[in-house]
Amino acid sequence: MAVPGRLVAAVHAHLWLGIALMLLPGLAGCLPPQASYSVGLSTSEIVGDLEVEDPDTAGKPLILVYEYHYLFVQLNSGDDANVPQHLPEDTPTRLTASLAHVLSDGSFSVYLPTDVVKVEMFFISPDRLTEIFQFQKQLGVGRIVYHARLKRMPDWRSHFYTYLIPELEHVIAVSSYDFPVQDQAVLASWIGEQRKRMEALRKPKPGAPAPPPELHPAIPGPGESLPGPGQSLPGVPRS
Repeated sequence: MAVPGRLVAAVHAHLWLGIALMLLPGLAGCLPPQASYSVGLSTSEIVGDLEVEDPDTAGKPLILVYEYHYLFVQLNSGDDANVPQHLPEDTPTRLTASLAHVLSDGSFSVYLPTDVVKVEMFFISPDRLTEIFQFQKQLGVGRIVYHARLKRMPDWRSHFYTYLIPELEHVIAVSSYDFPVQDQAVLASWIGEQRKRMEALRKPKPGAPAPPPELHPAIPGPGESLPGPGQSLPGVPRS
C-alpha cells in the first residue's frame, strides 16, 4: 500500500526536529546574551526591540539588514529541505541589503526567505554606539528574539564620519545589494540630517575662535576597498 506523501513529509519533519533538539544545547552558548530563540525546523524570522540610552535625547534609529542568499538552492513546491542549515565560510552567497522598519515602541521584525543562510544587522542611532548582530541559520531554530541596547557615545562625530558614512554610502552606491529605492531615500535623508546636525553643533559660539577643519576619510574611488558587511568596525561591538 502506498504511503501518502503528506505522511512521509510529516515523519521527515519530526525526525529533523528530533535531531535539532539534540543540537540546541550547543547553540545556546553561541548566541549573545541579548538573543533568545524558539524551536522550529528552520529560522524564519528575527524579531525584537531596539532600546536607546536616554531616549528623550535620541534621534531616529535605523536597522540596516544584510542577508546572505545561498546561490545553489533548488526548491520543489516550497520545500526548504534542499537548503543546508550549516554552511562552510566559503559557500557562494549573494548579498542583499534593506532597512527594517522600527515601530514607535522600538519593536521590529525581519522575515528570512528560505534561501537566506546568514543575517547581519546594524542597529544605529544618533549619538549612540552602533551594535551589530550576526546569525547563521541553524537547524532547529525557528525564531530569534534580539534585544538591542544602544549606549551613549561621547565621540559619535568621529564614529559617524569615520565608520558609518562609508558603510551607509557604500550600501546605497553598490547596485548588487538590490537595496530598495524607498530604503535608499530614507537612508540618504538620514545621512543628510545627521551631517547638518554635526555641522550645526560644530559652529563656534560668538566670540570664540573657529575650530580647526576636520579631516574626514575620503570616499574611496573605483577599485578601492570600502568597509562592508562582515568587516569589523573599530569600537563597534559585534554580537
